[in-house]
Amino acid sequence: MAPVYTTVKQAERVVSAYLSRPNEAVYFDTETSGKRYREDRLVTIQLMQGERAAVVFDVRDRPEVVKALAPIFESGILLVGHNLKFDGNWLLQYGIRLKRVFDTQLAEQVIYGRGLGDEERKRNDLPMSLLAVAGRRGIEMSKGEREWFFKPAPLHERPEWNQPLPSEQVDYAAKDSTVLRDIAQQQRAELLKRKLMPVAIGICEPGRRPG
Repeated sequence: MAPVYTTVKQAERVVSAYLSRPNEAVYFDTETSGKRYREDRLVTIQLMQGERAAVVFDVRDRPEVVKALAPIFESGILLVGHNLKFDGNWLLQYGIRLKRVFDTQLAEQVIYGRGLGDEERKRNDLPMSLLAVAGRRGIEMSKGEREWFFKPAPLHERPEWNQPLPSEQVDYAAKDSTVLRDIAQQQRAELLKRKLMPVAIGICEPGRRPG
């Protein structure tokens, strides 16, 4: 099972380690008890940098741990995630803003929307979920474990809210980080080959000049 961290001290150690390698991207995802960031709850934050092992922070009722991780998100280290508007809205509830991002969902839209000369790839109805993007790129992953966080009811409304996270859900959360890394590596190569990287950067970070 991937390591599960719950304290400010552990968060500070991870922050220090990640900031010591500012040129290495951080792969980032969250798990929540639902999609309503004003009503549901943030459950985990999972992070991975470079070839380091992924770590999972159990942040249930631990706002101080979320805030201790803020330097990672606000330092300017490249944050790689999927549909980061969703994750960013959760962190915004803690006063944290994502500074520099590469969104694999937006990058996939750029790649499949233009420049490939393939009618199937130009279709606008291609699914863009993390599971769909991984599948198109031959990367194995499962989303079945995710339902535990919000079924049969949101986790924060169930007795399990106050119990340790099951190993299956911890490993699922950690796996998302490695999937993000593998997707982003493929996308980067394709964007560079097609000379679409400036477009992707412009969409992920409006106002930032590529280079």
